[in-house]
Amino acid sequence: MSANDAIAAPAPTSQSFHKVKAFTMGIVASDVIAAGATASITSVIIAMVDKSIMDKTLGNTPSIRAGLSDATQTLCTAPWRFFMTTSPPNNYAQVYRLVFLVYGMTYVAGNLTQSYYESQQRDFYLQKFSAGSIVNVGLTLYKDNSMLQILKTTGGAVPNLSRLLFVLRDSLTVLASFWLAPLVAKAFRRMDPTLSERSASDRADFLVPATAQFISTPLHLYGIALKEHPTMTNAELFKIVRRDYFPAVGARCARIIPAYGFGMMFMKRVRSQMHDRVEGPN
Repeated sequence: MSANDAIAAPAPTSQSFHKVKAFTMGIVASDVIAAGATASITSVIIAMVDKSIMDKTLGNTPSIRAGLSDATQTLCTAPWRFFMTTSPPNNYAQVYRLVFLVYGMTYVAGNLTQSYYESQQRDFYLQKFSAGSIVNVGLTLYKDNSMLQILKTTGGAVPNLSRLLFVLRDSLTVLASFWLAPLVAKAFRRMDPTLSERSASDRADFLVPATAQFISTPLHLYGIALKEHPTMTNAELFKIVRRDYFPAVGARCARIIPAYGFGMMFMKRVRSQMHDRVEGPN
């Protein structure tokens, strides 16, 4: 290799992610910090979208766009309302904290599982999906139930079918992000051997979770509509789902791209850099 070739060649760590050698407290701390930093940023957009979709389905706002407009105006003119409890309590801060809890802990579970199995030189995709699903589904049930209580326009408990639909909705998203996306990234590299690990991962992180929303969104809408209108027939409930489907898909794609697109890209890089500091570059 010539001197020019050596200068032109990219550093290996710039095109690949750190592979954990030993599951130490330094690695654990890095995983938790990377997860918390990512969740603190992505939860702003996720909270805006979640609240807008639920408000529209509950009849609190005329459209998802109206809800997003109000959320954007609030964030720009009174940003403290997203993060601080006010008197009387405001919905945005409550929803943001719930979303941060869900995604922060989901990212932590995924990171720690991956680090442990990497340190054992074992495949981690199924285990990461399982750990992420358990944490995400349990906390999302708590989040959705709490949001329905915060934003509700009618009383009554959340039906078990709604809870089941919320579980399926989030399981599909975690499945797409933690299991299918890495497999798709590997497929991209097989189709194009010149594609780097990071580039393939970025493409899969954008494409796969967003595509899953076309399947999971009807579950989300039907679950909310069933809770809010328990006496409606299935035909009437499906009419609500059809009415809100495309706006909700667009909003949920906009929600998932920050959470599992930009969010995963950001977290993987921060996590890899912190692991490099703990163990040295691979």
